[in-house]
Amino acid sequence: MSEISYELEEAMTIIWKEIENKNNDYAKLDEKLKKYIGPNILTRLESDGHLKPLKENQPVEFSEKGYRRAYDLTRRHRLTERLLVDVLHMDRSKVDYDACMFEHIISKELEENICTLLGHPETCPHGSRILPGDCCKNKVSKIERVIFKLSELKHGECGRVSYIQTQTHPAMHKIMSLGLVPGLTIKVHRTFPAYIVEFEQTQLAIENEVADNIYVRKIS
Repeated sequence: MSEISYELEEAMTIIWKEIENKNNDYAKLDEKLKKYIGPNILTRLESDGHLKPLKENQPVEFSEKGYRRAYDLTRRHRLTERLLVDVLHMDRSKVDYDACMFEHIISKELEENICTLLGHPETCPHGSRILPGDCCKNKVSKIERVIFKLSELKHGECGRVSYIQTQTHPAMHKIMSLGLVPGLTIKVHRTFPAYIVEFEQTQLAIENEVADNIYVRKIS
């Protein structure tokens, strides 16, 4: 893959997010990139072949080459945020800068090892989608995982809640309001027909679909 500057790679992750949010209007995106990166970013990416030909009244779109590059950068950034928050226990409001640094330097092998370690997570700590890699599609397990879905724990096993995907199921907010939140240690008492977990002298029944969206770090 051809080398491009750090600032252009940073711009590509911004463009990816704006496309996700349907905010990729040429004029607005050009103004945002001027503010955060510098002038003429869109035209530079166009001339490098990372963007489709720019038209002032049309949305900005990646070329095939640019899509592949931005996909990889965005995936690495969001995986790094997940690693920093879930394994290294950093404040999620402060991990963006470090993730920006790591996304440019980690290798493909390291990226897949991080993803496998974390149990192939689907969202970053801020709720954005983590794009799947080859390891997710093939369910690679080259290294021992430390993060599991609650639905993967067996009777009697314990875990510390790492994060909860609240966007995918309306019951999640109710579960959290009952006290099951990240950082809590839980024990599985039953797995069928629903999950029964115990925490802080409380027992809670959790549907299997909900258990699929609660991620825990196993405790021996």
